[in-house]
Amino acid sequence: MVLGTDGSEFYRIYRRFNAGTIVRYLRPPHKEFGRIVVVLDRAPQHTADAVAEFLEENRDVRVIELPRVLPSSARSRKYGVVQSATSCTPSTIPRWPG
Repeated sequence: MVLGTDGSEFYRIYRRFNAGTIVRYLRPPHKEFGRIVVVLDRAPQHTADAVAEFLEENRDVRVIELPRVLPSSARSRKYGVVQSATSCTPSTIPRWPG
């Protein structure tokens, strides 16, 4: 999911995806909104070199990283973790300098 700083949301669902798919997914909202916040887990596709290069080249894209796997002690709280990670508002997303 991509969150615009104005509170707008952009998301898609894919059957299969890789690092190239993620970069192609991020380009349209980045072009439209400029500064965006992306919520990602640490799946291999999200941490691949192509994604890291895109983020390095586009420093106005902020990432909220979810844990790859929840620890067993957190399984009972799993839905609370997801809810708090996906209930970001413009006042709770990472800030840009300046």
